[in-house]
Amino acid sequence: MLKENGDSNQNTGSGQNNDESSANEESNSNESSDNDSSSTSADPDEIGRAVYARVFPSAQVDSVEQDGDKYYVSNEYHSADSTIPFQINGDTVTYWTQADGDITADGKNDAHTVSIKDLLGN
Repeated sequence: MLKENGDSNQNTGSGQNNDESSANEESNSNESSDNDSSSTSADPDEIGRAVYARVFPSAQVDSVEQDGDKYYVSNEYHSADSTIPFQINGDTVTYWTQADGDITADGKNDAHTVSIKDLLGN
């Protein structure tokens, strides 16, 4: 009789584990769908390449790098005049280009803001 009660308790325990596993799976699937819905904006690499193509239509992008909340996209030379800083702000992107006539990297740049949808042509 004692053995049967022990088996009975084990079954109850495994039933609880199954219930907990189901709850964990459901919680994980909810987290996955939450992540999917919050990541509606494009990848920073894709955005950087689109910004670069807008400013330098015939140039090739070498890298997109992150520094804090800003990104930098540049060609193979990584020079001040060929690197474009940009920042993603929700559904928009702000990027900075050198002001007309400015040949120095003194921070006097023109800001441009565009929606990600317009930038990527979606």
